[in-house]
Amino acid sequence: MNNIGIDNYNMQYDIHIHQVIKDKVCDFYTGLSGNITVVINPFAADEKRDLSKEQLIGIMSHLNFLDQSIN
Repeated sequence: MNNIGIDNYNMQYDIHIHQVIKDKVCDFYTGLSGNITVVINPFAADEKRDLSKEQLIGIMSHLNFLDQSIN
């Protein structure tokens, strides 16, 4: 976030996530080979704001162009 000029941000959510789920996610990320992992949620609260397949492909292509080691 700092790289795109957002210095004061909060990445916490108000939903409870069981520790078992957190552990599974951590194990999954630990097994990935890249140095950077990007997670994109294409679904917004309002359907008009959802990302299209073409938009996702464009974002993924751009990230891959920037750094081949991005997961």
